[in-house]
Amino acid sequence: MNGFGENTRRNWLRLDFEVIRPITRLEYFQGVYWSAMLRDWIRPYFGCELSQLGIYPVPGQNGFRDLYPGEIVCLELSVPRQHLAGVVEMLEDELKGIAKAVFPDPRLHFLPGTSLKLLSYANLPEGESLEPASPESCAEEAAELAGAASLDLVFYCPLRLKPGGEGKGDFRFLDPLGLETEVFWQAFCRELEITPGDAELPRIGNRGLIWLDVPYSKTLGGLVGGISLTGPIPEPLLTALLWGQYRGIGKNRGLGFGFYTVGGSSLDLARRANPRRLSWLARAATLGNLRSTLEEMNSGSPGPDNLAREDLLEAGKPYLLNARKMLLKGSLSPGETLSFYKRSSSGKYRVISISNIHERHLLLALLRQIELPLDRLIGKECYSYRRGKSYHQAAEQARKYFSAGFAKGLKSDISSFFDSIPRQNLRLLLEGLFGADPTAGLISSYMLGPGPGIPQGNPLSPLLSNLYLIPFDRELGRQGWHLVRYADDFCLFANHPHDLFLDAEVVEGILAKLGLKLSRDKTLSFTVKDSLDFLGYRVGREDFGKLKQPRDPELESHGIPAFQDDFARGRPLYLTFRETHVTSEGNCIALQTGDGIRRHSWKEISRIVVIGKPRVSAGVIQQALIRKKPVVFMTVMGRQLGGFAHNSRSYAPAHVFNSPDMSWQDFQLDYIRSLVAAKIHNQRTLLQSKGISEPRLRELEASLTECADPEVLRGKEGAASVVYWRHFRELVKPLDFPRRSYHPPEGPVNAMLSLGYTILYFRMAESLSAAMLNPWEGIFHSPRGLHYALASDMIEPYRFLVDRVVLSLIHNRQIGPDDFISEQEGSAPRLSSAAMKSYIHRYELTMRNEVKIGDLTLSWALQIDRAPFQLMRSLRLGLPFKPFRMC
Repeated sequence: MNGFGENTRRNWLRLDFEVIRPITRLEYFQGVYWSAMLRDWIRPYFGCELSQLGIYPVPGQNGFRDLYPGEIVCLELSVPRQHLAGVVEMLEDELKGIAKAVFPDPRLHFLPGTSLKLLSYANLPEGESLEPASPESCAEEAAELAGAASLDLVFYCPLRLKPGGEGKGDFRFLDPLGLETEVFWQAFCRELEITPGDAELPRIGNRGLIWLDVPYSKTLGGLVGGISLTGPIPEPLLTALLWGQYRGIGKNRGLGFGFYTVGGSSLDLARRANPRRLSWLARAATLGNLRSTLEEMNSGSPGPDNLAREDLLEAGKPYLLNARKMLLKGSLSPGETLSFYKRSSSGKYRVISISNIHERHLLLALLRQIELPLDRLIGKECYSYRRGKSYHQAAEQARKYFSAGFAKGLKSDISSFFDSIPRQNLRLLLEGLFGADPTAGLISSYMLGPGPGIPQGNPLSPLLSNLYLIPFDRELGRQGWHLVRYADDFCLFANHPHDLFLDAEVVEGILAKLGLKLSRDKTLSFTVKDSLDFLGYRVGREDFGKLKQPRDPELESHGIPAFQDDFARGRPLYLTFRETHVTSEGNCIALQTGDGIRRHSWKEISRIVVIGKPRVSAGVIQQALIRKKPVVFMTVMGRQLGGFAHNSRSYAPAHVFNSPDMSWQDFQLDYIRSLVAAKIHNQRTLLQSKGISEPRLRELEASLTECADPEVLRGKEGAASVVYWRHFRELVKPLDFPRRSYHPPEGPVNAMLSLGYTILYFRMAESLSAAMLNPWEGIFHSPRGLHYALASDMIEPYRFLVDRVVLSLIHNRQIGPDDFISEQEGSAPRLSSAAMKSYIHRYELTMRNEVKIGDLTLSWALQIDRAPFQLMRSLRLGLPFKPFRMC
């Protein structure tokens, strides 16, 4: 196997430019712009035309419609070794500001010194060294890659390669649907002037390709995407493949056409390793884009993490900064999904998979950057999921074909379309479209793993599905048929003589090349005299109108909930002794109290918590179950008795923690520090409200910022408690309170404090379960037995509320020394029955008191209930947890 054709020693140079003037209205493939620049730039140094030198411009990025000042763009050059010195001289002159080039056409998009400033250049893949690539160096690399089960060839520049062999068919150049193993290898071997010998050639397995048109003096075009080669690749052939990366193959290499990479090769890895270069992820990760896409999102149903858009908005700029880091890292790990049924714009009911809200947001931020340039590649016959197009327009276009007349028509759809798209084919297509940009890697790692199909409900899936069908749309047009397609639904219209071959078998064959199947049972041939149902419309020459779409009862019968575009989280509804009767009235729940009847919309309620024994009708329970609102029953002491819940899953905090740059240990430390600081702060604030100023508490709170040891933090918490309880002793007089004691509580004050903390602890445990956090898995307090360790953590900033309740009962003389009973000498005192009612009454009134917290006015019960959801949000989004602090 000899040959390899022209210039068998080449350097691959990467030139980094800074954009210094806006560059607008670029086409997707930008090799032609770089070629025009290079033609004039290089002329003074060689005295001949670019086409005579064998120097080829290769765009380092494609797809960007506009470039803005400050962005870094990249041009790569394939340079024959004999011309390297002249090219280096040109680059050095440009860096020194003494360039010789004259650009006669100021309208060129890329102009050094005018729209671009050269920053640096480097030789790839060797970096600082100017050693060229050669067949010998490629042979050494081939020996290292030999034995791989498969290799990817990614055509990131359009490939204009004429077919080889008898199987070339009626294609002038290799075509997305006509690329077969034998045809490709014969064309490749012809191009590099080699003979394959008797060795078995590797088979083309997965393939994801489209034909990309490039406007020039005349429209050029070529294949973009990738193919996977399976089976052993003979080392000589692998050497040729590696060398072909440097010299390109096919026609129009002077315009940047015909360049590819071998996946995992040194050149492939070197091209990807350029963190300064502009990328789609960098565009998506700007705070402006992240903020605008978050505001654009609808308030859809939460995903498995139970977070909604309002949580991201409330998290504010810290979340946006974390989201930026995640995108710039180029990695997004997929979480679990929930299934919902949703009615599409065309009236169909479908099951969609909803991911966590921050994943949806990041993917939408990426989509908003890539959708417009990629949409320009999709043909006008596609009406689905595109700005300015709709299923109404698709139905209207079908009506126009009926009005104009046609010889034959065919209506059908693609069987299980989204679920059957070959992921590896789609991955290869994206690799070619994005080239060295990390965007393809992020999308592939997130949603294109092993197996078929892409999830409906993912923000990227509609665009990706349209991209994948570009060859289908193009081939149908090449056959002379008129196509109207909306996602997987389509109609074909043919006039004479093209109607002779319009049948299901031909369409089925085209889809088979893409790994897809035709829905034969939904395939219908029709004529201009017929009418048909298409996209929720009745369409015919004389018949056009929208059809009424019935609800699909099967989805509901399988327990799949409906997706809500206007989801509102709502608030828990606490039913206590104050509610004498609770009933359901249509879309409302009615609460009868001594003050009259209050009504709450079911939509405003997140769950119902029944405390004690209020009268709750069976209709309320039934409606709660229908509307999937959890119902929890608790004793007045806070112990959970049981309930009904549609989602009983709970997670340990460490298992849901997700941060781009904070370790779990760092989060733990910050969490403990924040809890202790909030507890001390709230104790100090309560004392101040009673006219007591204690500088020692302020000193202890301030000293926490320097603590990096949880045990030291616990020690400072203990020191603050000693100071706090010393002052509290004076506030509870005439009741005796020598010290704070726990197990058992000594004296009346300790008994009341422990009672209140216990109720608060059980209420917090219930709220943690509602937030899907495991109440037994503490962060500050260590798990032990049946102790709700996380609930003990989370009540620390709210203990002052119980202290207030106790002080209020004592100062208002609602409870005194005579209201306590001791069963026997030395046992812990307990409240009498009447005093217990007074205590519970005061506790519940305190929980119902409203307080201004930021822009919200909430009862203390609701604020306490929010805390576990705020913790879950902090864990899921990788943000520091901010406990409640009194103002």
